[in-house]
Amino acid sequence: MSLFAFTIIRIPGSLDSAIRVDYNTIDPVGSGFGPEGYDFANSPRTFGSLGADVQIAAKIHDPDFPVSGYWPNWQTSGAASQPIVIRWESGTQDVTLIGLDPIFRGHPEDSFRIVANAIYSALS
Repeated sequence: MSLFAFTIIRIPGSLDSAIRVDYNTIDPVGSGFGPEGYDFANSPRTFGSLGADVQIAAKIHDPDFPVSGYWPNWQTSGAASQPIVIRWESGTQDVTLIGLDPIFRGHPEDSFRIVANAIYSALS
């Protein structure tokens, strides 16, 4: 039994890639980002079959998301436009799932904010 509905999707092929990410700037976890930014993906996970109460804080940019790194066949990977940071809250419970590597060597520069925002939004 889980708290909320979602499935985890492993996206094949990505190894050490900087990618474009679209942030939901209204969501507490996406707060402080512009609508489009960058993050680091190393064997990323995306999320599907989201329940009605699950919020999307960030998704992979569509259509051209790779910036640098190694991601063969990215065009056919199915990753474009997929949720990569989701959030669920109910009463005093607040859960954020992150399919990126936001604190990997501080790369890209401001992606640690996803983790900080997730912690901060869970405190309220």
